[in-house]
Amino acid sequence: MHGTDANHLRMLSILDANPDPVYVADPESHEMLYANQALESAVGVSDNRKCYEYLHHRSSPCPFCTNDKILGENFGKTYIWEFQNEVTRRWYRCLDRGITWPDGRIVRYEMAIDITDRKRAEEESGRLASVIRHSTELVNLAAPDGTMIFLNDTGKKMLGISEENVAKTNLMSVIPEHFKDMVRDEVLTSIAGKGHWEGDLQYLNLETGGLTDVHAITFKIADPETDDLQFFANVSQDITGRKRAEEDLHIKDRAIATSFNAIVISDFDGKLTYVNDAFLHMWGYTLQEALKLNVADLDSNRDEILHIVKDIRVKGFSIGESVAIRKDKTLFNIQYSASLVTSSANEPIAMLSTFLDITGRKRAEEEKLVLQDQLIQAQKLEAVGRLAGGVAHDFNNMLGVIIGNMELALEQPGLSPLLRTSLEETRDAAERSAELTRQLLAFARKQTVVPKILDLNVTVEGMLKMLRRLIGEDIDLAWIPDCDLWPIKIDSVQIDQILVNLSLNARDAIEGVGKVTIETKNVPLNEAYCGRHAGFVPGEYVMLAVSDDGRGMDHETLANIFEPFFTTKTLGKGTGLGLATVYGIVKQNNGFINSYSEPGKGTTLKIYLPRYTGRPDRVPVKGVVKNRVTAEKGGTETILLVEDEAAILNMTKAMLENLGYTVLPTGNPGEAIRLAEERAGEIFLLMTDVVMPEMDGCRLANKLRSLFPNLKCLFMSGYTANVIAHHGVLDEGVHFIQKPFSMKGLATKVREALDEK
Repeated sequence: MHGTDANHLRMLSILDANPDPVYVADPESHEMLYANQALESAVGVSDNRKCYEYLHHRSSPCPFCTNDKILGENFGKTYIWEFQNEVTRRWYRCLDRGITWPDGRIVRYEMAIDITDRKRAEEESGRLASVIRHSTELVNLAAPDGTMIFLNDTGKKMLGISEENVAKTNLMSVIPEHFKDMVRDEVLTSIAGKGHWEGDLQYLNLETGGLTDVHAITFKIADPETDDLQFFANVSQDITGRKRAEEDLHIKDRAIATSFNAIVISDFDGKLTYVNDAFLHMWGYTLQEALKLNVADLDSNRDEILHIVKDIRVKGFSIGESVAIRKDKTLFNIQYSASLVTSSANEPIAMLSTFLDITGRKRAEEEKLVLQDQLIQAQKLEAVGRLAGGVAHDFNNMLGVIIGNMELALEQPGLSPLLRTSLEETRDAAERSAELTRQLLAFARKQTVVPKILDLNVTVEGMLKMLRRLIGEDIDLAWIPDCDLWPIKIDSVQIDQILVNLSLNARDAIEGVGKVTIETKNVPLNEAYCGRHAGFVPGEYVMLAVSDDGRGMDHETLANIFEPFFTTKTLGKGTGLGLATVYGIVKQNNGFINSYSEPGKGTTLKIYLPRYTGRPDRVPVKGVVKNRVTAEKGGTETILLVEDEAAILNMTKAMLENLGYTVLPTGNPGEAIRLAEERAGEIFLLMTDVVMPEMDGCRLANKLRSLFPNLKCLFMSGYTANVIAHHGVLDEGVHFIQKPFSMKGLATKVREALDEK
């Protein structure tokens, strides 16, 4: 539009110079009457269109273009409003008012100020404020004295502070006591020096009293001119979950590191990438050495381990037992469990293996098997012993009849040489059989013994000369006695039996030249040793060991050596009762016996006899004491003979009468009491069987001694009965003769009983 008067031109010149868009429009028709250069540059306006079409690309007037706001009583007043151009998307602040145009018309004058940058800044500021307010992290501003100026929603919830109490709260009130010194000394100092501080601490919830672990970043907002502190700004992230996870992870790490089991992580080539302390202790490596190893280096069988590694990749796990090898090359038993370690995507990334040292368990299992074998063997020997004792008892009775009748027959005059020879051979065979039964009784612990306090060294030395002759000149006999040997209490004859039997066995085990060693030693047996040997009892013992360097025995043979009639000798070379006799003697004296042997490495038998700790009532026996009556001597006294076996009764009666004695025979204890009462004062000796059905011999003797205090007694039996002995040890003052007996033995025992004062 072009005006003609000076005022109009001057106004247009001023409007054209304005940098902000300006236009003039007819308030009725909305026709553009004028647009300055700034508006044309901004939106490309020409003056032949309506304002709402050019400025807003609308087909009808804008809602804010109402004339009542700028005309009428508001004429001359400025109406301010804002809009966004639909094309340029820029924001404008409009100053709209009604004015009189130079030609006298009332027009609408509008100037638009571009506020796009401010609008965007406000939007960004609003968005930032929203982000801060709704942030999941605590955000707050505080004055230099710590008073809170701003606290977002997360902070209010974390610290238990309501909106109205934010400005009443000081930062130090939400710091727990155990962190206040750190805040004063470290946090404030760092902010003062560096302008910021970052680290972990805890906040106190003022409402609940609970604590929250946080990672805080605190910095100062300073005056840009003076650098004086204006505000503290703080952003804190809740790391309670992370802390708990770290603690859990630490606990797991420590649990793995300090586990009793060895734990190893390795890659799929078997290279070790992690080991715990138990592994280092178990295998004996340092950490640096261990991490250079492959799992195949840990086992005595590398090929097997490599196969297991492949198996794990296919199956995902493997469990079993193996023999591992330490750094020092020693072997030990392990139980292992290995499995794959997978990623969060379930992809295999490593192998985890745990190892348990089961060497002790394996040893215990082996010892248990040994103990079970020992127990079964002991039970078997016990059962065989009971059987042997019973057989020996009955067999002795029959042998007694044979031997006695042979001796009586040999006493008859006028025997032909042929008959005498036959009788003597029969008697000798019966006596050899009787020796076998005596060995069976020794095994069954039924032989009669009279124990004395012995110095075992002296007793063995008394036997050495005889033993050297027994084993022969080609075999060296070594004697290794211990000094200050403890005393033992045992029948010296039993020591003779032990030494003879063991020496003979040792001799027979040596082919040609060899060596037999006899050794004594004081040995205390503790619970650990006895726990590995069935039937052993802790205590102090005297050991007697006999060793040879002969052919030795395998495990199966060794398990049977104490059984009666078991022998490794050729036919006719032994009865198999030698070691059975030794076993019985040792058990009868509350001792133990151990055997050690390997094929080609000889044999050692160790006998443990309990140390005698009682008060000695006599000087310990030095060597073997043997009191024997050498002369066959009879007598004329009257003897009451009681025996329930008719054959033995008749045979014994005949033998006693042949020795000159008067005999009152009976097979019944009641009859014996009647005879004693009828012949009061005439009977000098009661000779009775121990085991009888109606009344045992001990009760019979006590009954008759109550009637006749001066009556002497001689007991006879096929084995030692508990009524006159305890565990085969004859009671003090008891006279006993074991069946079968010879006439010479009978004569000796009868005189010993009759002559006792």
